[in-house]
Amino acid sequence: DLSMKKVRPNTLAYNAAMNACSNAAEWQQCIGLLEDPEVKADISSFNIAVSACGNAAMGLEAIQLLCELERQKLEATTITYNTAIQACGNAALLSEALDLL
Repeated sequence: DLSMKKVRPNTLAYNAAMNACSNAAEWQQCIGLLEDPEVKADISSFNIAVSACGNAAMGLEAIQLLCELERQKLEATTITYNTAIQACGNAALLSEALDLL
């Protein structure tokens, strides 16, 4: 029985769970997993979370994730910025999207 085994999930497992949340339009739950102190988030974790925000047209939240990414000393990639720009576009935040260029 898998529920009885106490396996500590790693970043890859968290990213898979976050991706499932993103695909299910559960952006808040995705962010909750990102903030879980049990696992160290990586750039893929943030990309998934920014994408989840974009899918939900939560552009300001996507920008906040970019700020958090920098606080955690991670380097945003082209994917990160493109996804954040798309999130701003989905939220009709044209000025904010242009500021990310």
